[in-house]
Amino acid sequence: MAEVDLKAKITVAPVITSISATEDNKVLIRWKESPLAEKYDIKRCLTPDGDFAHVDWATGTEFTDTTAERDTTYWYKVVAWKRLEGKKTSKKASTLKLVAVSDISPAEGLTVKADKGNIFLSWKTAPGCKYHIYRRSELFSRPVLVGESKNGSFTDENAVSGQIYHYCLQTVKTGGDKELYGNFSKEAATAFIDTTEILSAKKIWGRVSLDVKVVAGCDGYIFERSDRKDGGFTEVGRTEDITAVTFEEKSPSRLKSYYYRVRAYKKSGETELYGAYSEIKAVR
Repeated sequence: MAEVDLKAKITVAPVITSISATEDNKVLIRWKESPLAEKYDIKRCLTPDGDFAHVDWATGTEFTDTTAERDTTYWYKVVAWKRLEGKKTSKKASTLKLVAVSDISPAEGLTVKADKGNIFLSWKTAPGCKYHIYRRSELFSRPVLVGESKNGSFTDENAVSGQIYHYCLQTVKTGGDKELYGNFSKEAATAFIDTTEILSAKKIWGRVSLDVKVVAGCDGYIFERSDRKDGGFTEVGRTEDITAVTFEEKSPSRLKSYYYRVRAYKKSGETELYGAYSEIKAVR
């Protein structure tokens, strides 16, 4: 074993790479090592914001918790630990990870859609179950409980424009006064973007000019045009200038009316996620 520098502090926290419940009521945790760590303190809690209790020490990069109980949900973190001179310690903790020790099936078919200022969730339900809805954003990796439902649908009315949200469900089996906490569903994501508005639509010297209301947190705007109000819209332009949103094009015809709509979009990797369309504006 390499000699440990007693003056050096731990600067890199361990990273939990996997956590899973085994069939015999055990929880297997694996993590990436933290340089300079002498050992790791395994901690767990029944809630993400509670007091985490010490479970055991580990010297490698994996640990099996044999004291976990079935039908229970645990939050875990791994704390890298080393001794400094003067009997002090240096510590760095991983981010939190959760696991359900249960044979209760997760919810299936979760879909998430942002529309008209809210985010709507739907999924398949099972008899005798309700569901806890967890949400996390791109900015914060820790899921937060935002509500519960028994009927396979939920409306999130507290989203912030410009954020990409990831949702998952935990199945909770109910019977009498007892609740059994089951496994988590797969995540589903959507971007929440406020609906924009065409502030003005003019035709000047053979050109159409649109001014659009700025939407917080979006990455750009897409403009669509049709020669009828009830459909047939096609994209005619887009802009990534999100401070002063305007669009101009040569008027397709001097003798017809045209209809325009616009929506904001957000990028998530190579995927574009869209806000709702603005109201349609006519240019005659």
